Amino acid sequence: MKHKIILLTWLIIITTSLGSGCKKNKLSELDKLPPATQTGANTFGCLINGKAYLPGGWDGNHSNYRVFVDAFDSSLGIRTYNFETAKKLAVTIASYGLYSGINVPFDNKGKTTLGIDEISNCYIPLNDSVYRKGNLKITRYDLQNGIVSGEFNCIIYAQGCTDTIRITNGRFDKKL
Repeated sequence: MKHKIILLTWLIIITTSLGSGCKKNKLSELDKLPPATQTGANTFGCLINGKAYLPGGWDGNHSNYRVFVDAFDSSLGIRTYNFETAKKLAVTIASYGLYSGINVPFDNKGKTTLGIDEISNCYIPLNDSVYRKGNLKITRYDLQNGIVSGEFNCIIYAQGCTDTIRITNGRFDKKL
């Protein structure tokens, strides 16, 4: 009888430890994003309505993540695509003097804008007819070393769309 109790105890311990070891740690949506860096790591990510958005896939012709900088007029353009989900996110900034540490508001004044294709069955263009509130912080603007990085958050609403789009924890780091 004593051997049966010891055997039963060991059987319970082994079964419990094996069962707990099989559970996979599920990443949160925030954990799916790349870290916010300033090294030219060629990363981009944000949460769109709480879901991780990352550039991905390749259509055979176009890059899924492009950054354009024009030092003459201090403009910055970011285009990302996820060819696997057919989602596109575009951020365009035209400013008179981009530099590290500048906070640029996303507003309806034409200098900064953010648009999304096919989010919640809605197209949100880059034009001024769309309500936007948020900001983009340039964390590194180093043309000598060819690195631009930043962080952004934005709330967008376009007439005819059913949902307000919340973009949070946005970050990018690009080697030009």
